[in-house]
Amino acid sequence: MGRLLAQRLNADRSDLEGSTRRCGCGQQARFNGYRSKTFRTALGPLTLERAYYHCGACGQGSHPRDAALGLEGRSVSPGLERMIGSVAAQVSFARSSELLRELAGLHVPTTQVEHVAKALGKDIAADERQVVAAEPARAPTAYLGMDGTGVPMRAAETAGRAGKQPDGGAKTRESKLVTYWTAEQRNAAGPSGIRARCASRPRSRARRAATPTRRWPRSACACGAWRSAAASLTPRSAWCSGAGPRGSGS
Repeated sequence: MGRLLAQRLNADRSDLEGSTRRCGCGQQARFNGYRSKTFRTALGPLTLERAYYHCGACGQGSHPRDAALGLEGRSVSPGLERMIGSVAAQVSFARSSELLRELAGLHVPTTQVEHVAKALGKDIAADERQVVAAEPARAPTAYLGMDGTGVPMRAAETAGRAGKQPDGGAKTRESKLVTYWTAEQRNAAGPSGIRARCASRPRSRARRAATPTRRWPRSACACGAWRSAAASLTPRSAWCSGAGPRGSGS
């Protein structure tokens, strides 16, 4: 496929713009024959014959075809450059060279993978310095919570660790949890307003103390407060704690 593409491109002489063409310095560059160069592409090596113009005023040369194909000043095509950047961002340069050969049948030396990847990194860094994304609006208040608890472990995991057991050993290891959240708004009526609207009141402290219970997962009450379900020796019942707005329970 690469050879067929090279044959068609080399048969096309449209890059010959005449005996002269305007140089970037503003002067006229003269046609100085055809120059060949082999590029690495996603289709394999591609050798092209390109019209060459040289400017006597500034001493610079140019190939119109290179600019048209996105190959100006490089030896790797844009398609292969993207492939190299994708693999080099994940694995080492040497492994990237191996993957390109194994998956695409392309021989790209490790040194060239490194060169292309570093050049892409510089381009990305320059683009990030020029294009600065606006930061999202920050919440007026942020909260940070942290807690820890002992997690039972196998004996091998706690060997040699000091603990609270009679023999001075440990049966658990501490696991920590950190939470971060924001509060953008509050209930206008406050917690007291929610209690006033609730139709079901909490059970008395004496009744709760007399009945052995265990806490069940909570759900939101219609009034906006948290509803807790308790299981005991009697059939499960539910009451509304009315302790605060939705999401503020503990």
